[in-house]
Amino acid sequence: MIRIPDKVFELRCGGSPAADLYPYVEYVEVDESVDGSSFTIRLRLSAGPDGEWNHLSDERFTPFARLGVSLGFTGGGLAGAPTAAGGLLSPGGSGPEPLAEGYVIGTALRLSGRDAHLDVFCQDPWAVLGQEEKVVAWPDLSDSDIAEQILTAAGFAADVTTVPPLRQSDDTLVVQRGTDASFLRALARRNGFEVRFVPEGDGNRCRFGPPGLDGTPQPDLAIRFGATSNLRSFEATLDGRRPLSVRAAQLVPGTRQEATVEVGEPAHHRTGRTGLAALTADTLARAARPLRTPGALLLTATPTADPSELQQQAQAARDEAAWFVEAAGEINSDAYGHVLRAGRSVLVKGAGSLHSGAYYVTRVVHRMRPEGEYRQRFEARRNAVGLEGSESFGGGAPGLSLPGL
Repeated sequence: MIRIPDKVFELRCGGSPAADLYPYVEYVEVDESVDGSSFTIRLRLSAGPDGEWNHLSDERFTPFARLGVSLGFTGGGLAGAPTAAGGLLSPGGSGPEPLAEGYVIGTALRLSGRDAHLDVFCQDPWAVLGQEEKVVAWPDLSDSDIAEQILTAAGFAADVTTVPPLRQSDDTLVVQRGTDASFLRALARRNGFEVRFVPEGDGNRCRFGPPGLDGTPQPDLAIRFGATSNLRSFEATLDGRRPLSVRAAQLVPGTRQEATVEVGEPAHHRTGRTGLAALTADTLARAARPLRTPGALLLTATPTADPSELQQQAQAARDEAAWFVEAAGEINSDAYGHVLRAGRSVLVKGAGSLHSGAYYVTRVVHRMRPEGEYRQRFEARRNAVGLEGSESFGGGAPGLSLPGL
């Protein structure tokens, strides 16, 4: 018999546990995304003898006060008993996982004839990085150098993937016009990177780098897969209108010579066997009469004196265009027994040979109530369909030999 571990959440105010709030918590909701995370805590209110509502004046909920949330499982089941994800339940469980560490950005008082609530709205460090519009020149630096300097100056630990080129100010001068938040996201986008904050200890580490497609997948998600099913719902949408190649051209400053690049293949690790170009090659050629190449995207790139940077920007646009399958679903958390995380891959089974396989999780909305209800809704995407054959599904043989896919 499968025993389900008990669930747990933890609140931290200013880095310290806030156990006194637990009796008043209606729910905790964390919206974790590769684009940034936010979270909401709903508290029950009661009026004192003076008619004032408790918690309304709590200094811990002042805008830009620090607040954090952890959710997880304590391991209330049998040690060594199988879980719905195919692993073994360890004694004591893994405990709560830090999901979001950020700042209060506002509150909402909600009163009705019977109930009184306070919603506390919080956001990860993007909240403070978006508070100042500025104009700053960044001479003689690469995009990764700029990102690291912005983050360390703001007091955040940085995990930055180095990228060329190191620009010379007499050729190309990078100028920031806007907030640190918008500028960091623009730097990441033109390199095909993500920039996201990951809770670490009582703070955050910012990761500026490519999507985490190469790590160990999270425990499997299964739909209509008998006793190992742990999804309440799952849907996958394939969009065949995505670009199949990216072309960029510009006049190189100084020489006024034309530099042209064209990128046909994505550089990111493929999530399946067949990309969109291979899937539609024959049918699109019959349906369209292109001037040059079917499915081509013309990129307006940032002017640069280095042709390799033009190539880099075109490759980033091609990698983004390659995500042609979008998926969404709801997890049966009692059956899954794990906290699904955004920014990591997961294997899905039971969706047929086309849509089973690896997905990159881009968003998970977690909602937990003190009485034990834990809901997880997720979004994910793929840049290829079908099974590669190297997938290692938990609790079964690897790849195509697993029945019912």
